[in-house]
Amino acid sequence: MKRDNTIGGDNYFHCKANYDATGRGFWGEKTAEVLGDLKEDIDYFDNQWRKGFTKEEASLDRKHDKRVNEIGRQRKKSGLYSNSREACDSFRVKGINEKY
Repeated sequence: MKRDNTIGGDNYFHCKANYDATGRGFWGEKTAEVLGDLKEDIDYFDNQWRKGFTKEEASLDRKHDKRVNEIGRQRKKSGLYSNSREACDSFRVKGINEKY
């Protein structure tokens, strides 16, 4: 992660994954939504137990990540972008490896 400078790029990768999944059609979108929500629900508890977040901090993190996932799906459905990199550019970390 350090070599590719992906640290801090969580939002970018959430957006890209959901954009790409939505591009696979209805079931791709629904799968991304269900699995993404499940992951964030698990992270809610993990952030408290392992990272020491308060319930409020963990809840805000969960809501934020779910929102970024939704943005990725919405941007794909908008038809305004030609690919996930373009659609999620606003979330890119400065200096992130160009292969992403």
